[in-house]
Amino acid sequence: MRTPPERKEAKIPGSQALPLDRLAAEWEKLPRDKEIICQCRSGSRSATAARFLASNTKSPSR
Repeated sequence: MRTPPERKEAKIPGSQALPLDRLAAEWEKLPRDKEIICQCRSGSRSATAARFLASNTKSPSR
């Protein structure tokens, strides 16, 4: 959920970028067989993304 400038500051190694403003349009491209970890700077966007994914997928997300 980090923006490109935030990803330059820090990111989870091996992670893929999907900013929150693109999640609704692109969530179906996410893997269904892997845990999805949502990360942002403060936790607010991550929580929003995790709620969205939980209501639209059966993949575990946090």
